[in-house]
Amino acid sequence: MRIEFKTITIKNFKGVLGERKISFNPTLTKIMGANHAGKTTIVDAVQWVLFDKNSIGQTVFGIDPKDENGEIIHHLDNIVVLELTADGTDYKLEKVRSETWTKPRKKSEAEMTGHTTKYFVNENKYTQKDFKTFVDDLCKESLFKAITTPSYFPSLPAEDQRNLLTKMVGKTTDEELAGDNEDFKGLLQELSGTDLQKFREQLRYRIGELKKEIEQIPSRINENTEELKALEASKPDFDFTRRRIKEIEKAIENIDNELADLSRTVDTEFNERTKERTEINKLKNRMQAIVQSYQDKNTTEERKHKKAIDDAKYEIEVTERAIRNAKAAVEDGQTQLNKIAIASEDFKKRWVILDQTAFSWDNNQEICPTCHQRLPQDDIDRMKEEMEGNFNDNKSKQFDALEQEAARIKKRKSDAEATIKNAQDKLEKLEQQRKEQEEALQKAQESKPTLTYHTDDEEYQQLQMDVNARTAALEARTEEETSDTKVKQEATLKQRKAEQNRLRDELRDELAKEQRITDKQNRIKELENRQQTLNQQLTELEKKDYTAEQFTIAKIENLEKKVNELFTNVKFQMFEPFITTGGIKPTCECTMHGTPYRDLSTSEKINAGIDIINAMCAFNDTYAPLLIDNAESITDILPTRSQQILLIVSRDKELTIIQ
Repeated sequence: MRIEFKTITIKNFKGVLGERKISFNPTLTKIMGANHAGKTTIVDAVQWVLFDKNSIGQTVFGIDPKDENGEIIHHLDNIVVLELTADGTDYKLEKVRSETWTKPRKKSEAEMTGHTTKYFVNENKYTQKDFKTFVDDLCKESLFKAITTPSYFPSLPAEDQRNLLTKMVGKTTDEELAGDNEDFKGLLQELSGTDLQKFREQLRYRIGELKKEIEQIPSRINENTEELKALEASKPDFDFTRRRIKEIEKAIENIDNELADLSRTVDTEFNERTKERTEINKLKNRMQAIVQSYQDKNTTEERKHKKAIDDAKYEIEVTERAIRNAKAAVEDGQTQLNKIAIASEDFKKRWVILDQTAFSWDNNQEICPTCHQRLPQDDIDRMKEEMEGNFNDNKSKQFDALEQEAARIKKRKSDAEATIKNAQDKLEKLEQQRKEQEEALQKAQESKPTLTYHTDDEEYQQLQMDVNARTAALEARTEEETSDTKVKQEATLKQRKAEQNRLRDELRDELAKEQRITDKQNRIKELENRQQTLNQQLTELEKKDYTAEQFTIAKIENLEKKVNELFTNVKFQMFEPFITTGGIKPTCECTMHGTPYRDLSTSEKINAGIDIINAMCAFNDTYAPLLIDNAESITDILPTRSQQILLIVSRDKELTIIQ
């Protein structure tokens, strides 16, 4: 896609009051003028008609022209028309922004309430969405900025620059980079998909841990060597010590035999006392059984007495509930009789009214409603006879209904009186029943349960005497046996045994030095072997880290080589070292002739940006006009396949266009 600007027409846009049209040369156009002459306005107009923004990406900026006092001039349409060609096809893009005026209620003048914008392509009206789609099909905004503004790409964050450049050069796989290098192949096999940087971090961590452990081993060997020297300096004659321990253990065995003989005698006496205690406990258990038997009998009697009282109270409660129900039934029956009496009075009144009702004739019924003449006498007599018959039939039916109602009232009254009579009879019986139940309750409360006590039982009394006598005899025997010489003999033997044990333990502690010396010797050997193993592991890890470092450098050099082959003058540094850890981190810094972009002169920055644009245009196969600001600072602009539009600061007060 090759895009060239042909003309741009600006009307009432920013500082342009009225209409200004600029034609562009297909290869090079110079727009010259003093500061504030309108050079930036042209760039803003291009960006606005295409993307609704100004040259610095703002969507809200001062589009409206202003008068000499800085006030907005209203009722002017802001218009930009851009004529261009895209791959040889001509297009006319137009955008018209108009003020919206509305007259509020109760106000005499209209007020501006906003703006509307119209979009046109080749004078055909488009919606904003369709217009944006059309422009995107020509060239997306991000790409347009990147290939038309030399300062755009270097101003992007380093990560965004790096991503775009990496996309342009494509990706070289690790396998391709490793090639025939056996060390690199082995590294990739060990990585098995793990990130190289993380792999190196893990290696450096393991190397650091190994070095820490290796540094500690010499001091630990020295420490164990010093302890070994101290043990050897204080070691006894181990053979003599072993013989002496055996002699003491034989003496302890003899003491144990004497204690066993003495214990057998003591055990016999102890067993006899234990047997007597068992017999006494049997007697006590029988006494407890007798006590429990009396307690169970008394508990049963007390429960019977309490149940008799509770049953009497419950029967009274049931009777009182029945009395309340009977009284309620009497009250309900009386209420029904009162209602029936009221109904009877109403019935009598209605009977009298019906009985006194007589047929009456309205003379107006003798007049024809149509002709307003008196009806013939025969018709009148017939009609009168018919109406009187209907009246009498209706009255007769009402009397029949009243007679049926009278029968129902009589039945209700009879039923209510019977209910009252039954309830009163029942109430009388219930009150008599309650009186009898209250007497029964009083009798139950006054009675006492029949209780018996184990202390009066003859068997219990005899058992108590036997237990007391046998317990006293057992205690006297125990006191006698524990105070004889056997106890003293046993204490003496145990004291001798404890002394022999102490001597044997002291000798065993001395003999333990032999094992401790052996352990120290083994520990020193173990530490020396560990030191050798760790050094071997460290060498292997450092070799892996070196290989990983060389592979990382190869990746860096490969990426930077491929990226820098895209450009004529600029170079990109894609990585930088970590000073603290010795590793590297991704970056993206543009340089030209070895100087960072930020330190270049204005003219060098422009050519650096053009060099980048040439590469991006070639990669995307899309060319659009370069809008080169501050072009007065450069005398030798890099050649481009794209149309160049130079914005040059000069002494011209009005814009001068040189094609």
